[in-house]
Amino acid sequence: MKVAVVNRNREVMLEEAPKPTIPQGGALIRVKGCGVCGSDVEKWQDRPIRKALVLGHEVVGVVEELSGEALHLYPGLHEGQRVAVAHHASCMACYYCQHESPTMCEQFKTSNLDPGGFSQWLAVSAAHLAHTVHPIVDHVSDEAASCVEPLACCLRAVDRLPRHASSALVVGLGFIGQLTAQIMSRRGIGVVGTDLQPDRIELARDHRWILDGHADADQAETAVKAITEGRGADVVFLTVVNAATLKLALAAVRDGGTLLVFSASKSAKALIDPNPFYFRELSLITSYSPSMAHLRQAASWINQGLVDVTPLMTHRYDLSLIEEGLECYKSGKAIKVYITL
Repeated sequence: MKVAVVNRNREVMLEEAPKPTIPQGGALIRVKGCGVCGSDVEKWQDRPIRKALVLGHEVVGVVEELSGEALHLYPGLHEGQRVAVAHHASCMACYYCQHESPTMCEQFKTSNLDPGGFSQWLAVSAAHLAHTVHPIVDHVSDEAASCVEPLACCLRAVDRLPRHASSALVVGLGFIGQLTAQIMSRRGIGVVGTDLQPDRIELARDHRWILDGHADADQAETAVKAITEGRGADVVFLTVVNAATLKLALAAVRDGGTLLVFSASKSAKALIDPNPFYFRELSLITSYSPSMAHLRQAASWINQGLVDVTPLMTHRYDLSLIEEGLECYKSGKAIKVYITL
């Protein structure tokens, strides 16, 4: 089969590899497509690469083969069925899984797809099959189906916010920011958005995912104050973390409010002054990956059409052009890049 491999020199090479074998209790999936995530670009560009990588975890594919055990355990799955697939599976039994921290589960951290989403076939383990493989209804596009995993990340992040939140500033209206704005809007939260690219603000405003939006930080802060009687937002959702966005977040959040960080950033290290958090009783929380329950919820939302991802799928590349797709995403030109196989 063909597979896109990132080698130790950070070159993205299309190579031939053996088709994976079906794991005990698992399944073999023929991949139809896979979205590019910001973490794919981060792994490609920034993280140490000790051995060749196959990236990709926002997968849509077709069940090609189910193990005998799987045929017995999962009567709702069948060969030839189209499914969305995510890459990490919690054990559901450890301390972390039992204390609402499933993404800290050791199995979650170490489990993965074999070899990865940017390959023509992949193998999923019994644990993946039990928790991260979800059927997709016929009327949903492959591109929309590939959004199950990132949507689940956003659903979990919003669920980690205080339940009384009624106003929010979303900083960064890329793919995650746009999905999060949609979720918040559906839940009755008034959202202001900000992004350096005005067309992204216009997109979110036109679809009524945000009440208002501005590229200028001062104008964004003013817009937040206008919808909150001058208090500031209950929540600032940061998809971009740097000195400028942290400054805006502290200016725009109300006393007693919450900052949620949904981003890794080398440039933001040691930028947080604890004093405003102490004296203003601000909460700082993070969220970076989905629970198994949120994957189920996301698949249901996608199947029901409760979020609109079509306007966000801006660029498409064949697997043979995957490096161009990664470069496009890195450049900021794309909201979402989808790789077809």
